[in-house]
Amino acid sequence: MLQAIRQGFRNRDPRTRVVLPARMRSGARWADACIHNVSSRGMMVASNDAPAPGSYIELRRGPNIVVGRVVWRRDRFFGLRAQDRIDLDLLRRASTADAANDGSAVERRADRRLGEDARRARTLERSRAIAKASQFVTLALLCVGAALFAGHAVHEALRAPVSRIAAVMPD
Repeated sequence: MLQAIRQGFRNRDPRTRVVLPARMRSGARWADACIHNVSSRGMMVASNDAPAPGSYIELRRGPNIVVGRVVWRRDRFFGLRAQDRIDLDLLRRASTADAANDGSAVERRADRRLGEDARRARTLERSRAIAKASQFVTLALLCVGAALFAGHAVHEALRAPVSRIAAVMPD
């Protein structure tokens, strides 16, 4: 029985963390995307126009095309289950001039520009994290300020009646 349970649960494929800019097509719309991690059959992608779970998308990086189904989504991030195996080396090589010289496809962007795109993607993700943290701190400070204001208002409202009661009460 233990063997049957073990066979029911497969080990998860190892993920490789990357930051690779790409283009994404969902329906007839194209959008910028950034690949954050890759396994043999899936990847985590970020996009301002993240598709809904269950939708099929096409992800392009240079001459490479990955077609898959969105299996989860959280804010800007979503998980893509690829229809075919994903070759991470081909995705990474799409940013080098060697990928354009093999005769299969021509990479239109220069290597330098793709490096700049990756740097911009990292900067964008870092900026979003900082903005999210500063938004949380600002909201927390506003809540603390509102609580202090409400406490002060209650204190002022009850000060006069409590002082009259204290004056009437014997020590």
